[in-house]
Amino acid sequence: MITAIREHGATRVIALVSGDAPQTGQKGSYTKLDEIAKSSGLGREAFEELRVPADDLGEIFRRCVSCLESVPDTALIEYSGGTKLMSSGVVLAASVLPEKVERLPVVGGPRRDLVKVTMGSETQNASLEPVRDRHRSALATAHLDRFTYASAVTALKRDG
Repeated sequence: MITAIREHGATRVIALVSGDAPQTGQKGSYTKLDEIAKSSGLGREAFEELRVPADDLGEIFRRCVSCLESVPDTALIEYSGGTKLMSSGVVLAASVLPEKVERLPVVGGPRRDLVKVTMGSETQNASLEPVRDRHRSALATAHLDRFTYASAVTALKRDG
């Protein structure tokens, strides 16, 4: 997260963090937020916490959608950290609100260490275009079924 903040010049961060695990009592990643804020150089006031259960995809998705809906403009969503379900939930939320997503960068490249991203990894953008295209197609089909042809054409346009 710290690398992403620095690379992208973030001034405001909504940190998707896990809550405590009810089965084991293990503390969630929210406990590391103050340390991350300090290390990033932004300070805690630049961070908003979006705490989710680490293993409930539906709830992660719902909270991420709600958060994206409240973003005034667009968001850059960096999702390299977190659990697999947290990454899945945020990407699914981005797919249903593509107009709110500026970019989806993720750290990729060769990984020698599965615990920590090391130097030499590269940031690349994940593409939502196939998801957007499928959504446009489904929307256009629904309009065609209702004989609203102009709306079907609008739905297929890349910028509309």
